[in-house]
Formats: sequence, C-alpha cells, structure tokens
Amino acid sequence: MTAICDMLSAMKQCLGCGQRKELSEFYWSSSDRMRAGGRYVSRCKECMRPGLRELARKRGLDPVIREQRNAYARSDAGKVIKRRYARSPKGRAMAAKHKAQSKALRKDLGSWTAEDINKRYAYQAGRCLGCYQQFTESFRYTLDHNLPVTRGGRNTYDNLLLLCGPCNTSKHAQTFAEWMTKRYG
Repeated sequence: MTAICDMLSAMKQCLGCGQRKELSEFYWSSSDRMRAGGRYVSRCKECMRPGLRELARKRGLDPVIREQRNAYARSDAGKVIKRRYARSPKGRAMAAKHKAQSKALRKDLGSWTAEDINKRYAYQAGRCLGCYQQFTESFRYTLDHNLPVTRGGRNTYDNLLLLCGPCNTSKHAQTFAEWMTKRYG
C-alpha cells in the first residue's frame, strides 16, 4: 500500500504543456501493451480535454449524434440490422451471456440498502479504490463487486465496492485483488 501512495505523490512532466504535475493530473491507461499493468498517459487531463470532447462527440455521446443514432435504430432499416445481428452467432452468444448474468443476479438479489452504500462511501472516504480520486458531482461512483457475480460472487454488502467509471470498466470480470496486482504490479 505504501508503494502505491508513493507512486501517487510522484510528479510527471506533461508532453502537451511541458509543466510538471502530480500523477493525479494524468489519466491511467491500462491498455498500454508495453507494460503489463499499464501506465499514466503522457499528456495531462487539461491538455487531453479538447481531444476527449471530440472523441466523445464521434462516439455518440454528443446529444445531437445520439438522437440521430436512436432515430436510425427506431427506423425499419435499423430494426433489420438488429434482427440480423440477433440471429448471428455473435449475437446469440451475447444474448446467452446476458441471460446468464441476469439469472445470476435474480438468484441473489442481495441484501444491501442505500444506507449500506452510504456506509461503504464513508469507509472508502469518498474515494475510488482503484485510482484514489475523490468522488464529486462530475466524478461519480459506480457499484462493483469484489468477486464478480459471473465468477460466483454474491450481490451482498460485503462484496460491494465503489469505483469510478473508468476503473470499473477496466476491472472487467476480475477480482479486485487480481485487477490491482495487474495494474500496480
């Protein structure tokens, strides 16, 4: 744990603006193929924001583009494409996977409440367990399972974690310990 805290207090120079900043000012890239656990990206968050906005616009996070895609999905042509995908081997495999996950969650709906989530938030000091950033109105937490439900974990308070969206996405179906070991070595 000390090594992780030391790593978080380190400084790094941004290749975009040339300033030395704390590592918390850089995004973590777990998709770096050169390093097993990933690395911090070379440009700070401030320098990356314009590019990320453009990327979000291209991926359909822009409300106008999202509405255009939704309109196409509701059209006859969009419905034909959806049916064709649902009948393909990949579509059937995805449907079976979602059905199994849904069945596993229904089997054990869990016994946690909003009060339990507030206790977990206080226990984690309002920080993401993966990147240690403070949750805010714009940097929200997501619920995740320490042992994934798909691997036999239960949907109970003892198995819940609060992670930010990027950390939750990169964790996939790994246990929290496996993910942290892969990420920080």
